[in-house]
Amino acid sequence: MLCNKETFTTRHPFIACTECSFLHWVMTLNALEYYAKALQYEPTSQASYILHTYIHYARTLIKLGRNTEVLHFLQLGEKYAQEKKVAVFQNELYETFSLFYESTGKWKQALKYRKLYQEVNDSLFNRNKEYAINDLAIKY
Repeated sequence: MLCNKETFTTRHPFIACTECSFLHWVMTLNALEYYAKALQYEPTSQASYILHTYIHYARTLIKLGRNTEVLHFLQLGEKYAQEKKVAVFQNELYETFSLFYESTGKWKQALKYRKLYQEVNDSLFNRNKEYAINDLAIKY
């Protein structure tokens, strides 16, 4: 049961939030199962989809506080991105590294990856802006 207006008006808010938290926890565990299944399709899937799966697998593990597993999936994702030359979700990968190191109190590492995230994000923004300007120049 999701927390909504009806739930709060018919029951005590604490009970509703507990139910919502439990449901969220179950859905999170289901997500981990589906991420593991998705990674089995690595040989036949688009490289960007696999990288995206590694990233969200790690983010879900961060939410669960399973920090010993997080770094493993982030490193697999980073290695995969380098091998397959995937640049599409590289900014999200660096952001997730940063979030992980921040959650473990490793501030220097968190800052390092936050800077990499910002650098990649800025270059993507500039590239998209350049495409838009070129497109406008061609149209007009």
